[in-house]
Amino acid sequence: MKCKITSLPPFGRGENKNLFMLNIANLLFKKKKDEEKEAEITKEEKAAAEKKDYTKELEEKITIHVMPERFRTRHIKKNNAKSMGIVIIALGILLFGAIGFGLYFFLFKSSPAMPSPEIATTTESGLEKGGEVKEEPKQEKTPINEEKEKTPTESYQEMKAEFDKIKTFSQLEEISRRYGSQNKIKEMDKYIEEAKGMPEEFKNNIVALLIQQQIPKLSEIGDIKEEIIGDKATLDLTGKDLKKKGVVILIKEGSDWKLESENWSEGGAENNNSRNDSPEISFTKGADSDSDGLTDKEELVLGSDSNLSDSDGDGYADLAELKSLYNPNGAGKIGDNPNIASYANTTNKYNLIYPKNWSVMPSSGDSSIIFKASDNHFIQIITQTNTNKESISAWYSSQFGIAVINDSDKIAFADWQGIRSEDGLTVYLTDAGNNNIYTITYNIGIDNILEYKNIFDMLVASFNISK
Repeated sequence: MKCKITSLPPFGRGENKNLFMLNIANLLFKKKKDEEKEAEITKEEKAAAEKKDYTKELEEKITIHVMPERFRTRHIKKNNAKSMGIVIIALGILLFGAIGFGLYFFLFKSSPAMPSPEIATTTESGLEKGGEVKEEPKQEKTPINEEKEKTPTESYQEMKAEFDKIKTFSQLEEISRRYGSQNKIKEMDKYIEEAKGMPEEFKNNIVALLIQQQIPKLSEIGDIKEEIIGDKATLDLTGKDLKKKGVVILIKEGSDWKLESENWSEGGAENNNSRNDSPEISFTKGADSDSDGLTDKEELVLGSDSNLSDSDGDGYADLAELKSLYNPNGAGKIGDNPNIASYANTTNKYNLIYPKNWSVMPSSGDSSIIFKASDNHFIQIITQTNTNKESISAWYSSQFGIAVINDSDKIAFADWQGIRSEDGLTVYLTDAGNNNIYTITYNIGIDNILEYKNIFDMLVASFNISK
């Protein structure tokens, strides 16, 4: 740095040393201030230069991409294409509809008949002889796909073929609703209500028993005689073995014949109005180790000894005591046996005794009661109103079409009279006032083995109707 030296004013020469020194000091201070200012300017310029360089560097490194014109207008074109697509689809629907309509008339509608050469004969002048055109008589056409209406017999046979395949309660319900009349469907609804809460296995077992024991299969039915009166058809059926006779009632609902009722009874064609004196029971009796007439399972129920015919040693055989309602395993009546319990139905006013370890299953307001063993054998009691207040013999005859009832099948107690079925597994009875009909039935297991026939007889003999 260059310094310019000026001469001192006149008054500074030797006149005042202190003043000279002050001037020198001021000069040096100014010089320092100038240097500091210059340093600040240099610093700012340098910072500005660096900032400029950094900005330039960013500008060099950053690349800005601009969307091409064709992409910025694509959404507009897309909306236009969408609108055009809708129009095309609509036109396509109309086109296919027109084609389908045309095919329908082509395939299913009759084409106009072509004129026959024999319909009209023209002369050379082009006029028809007689001046009239004779049309060929139109022939009525029978619809090809029109199904022939089934006869009552055909309807029953179709239903029977489906019924024979039933294995479960749900299948029984489905078939009944498909082929049954309105009354039959209501009856099925009652059974469904009664079966509520029962295990599926148990319900299926009931179905198997009904099909196996009570109703012949289609292949077992021989002659069918049909009688139609108005909308009611009656079918008289005879089993091929001539041991069963059936009466089926069908009602016409709309164009279909629906099952109203089906009842089967024992007795061959040669014995139409009376029961067979010597019925053939096709059941197998359960094991009886001591041959006293009680099965081993019945001995287990009663607590008696299956190896002794007189379990309590009182001189009376176990079976004889049970038939008289005495305890075969101790003193007193059968009600004193700890394995036997009492049941009272207050709704329908009856009471009885039953095996204590069996399940009691009421339903439908106590109108149906089931006493069930652990092996699914069960005894059921159903109560129904005796609408016409008929005697048990009159009611039984009208229900099963049997005019002559064997005296050996009639049962009489102080407060009721009944009739035992031919196989001995059902008892129908009515009270002294003929107010109700009580049906007591023993349903054996699917193994077809009689295990609790004596227990069933015990329950029937203990049945008491209260006033």
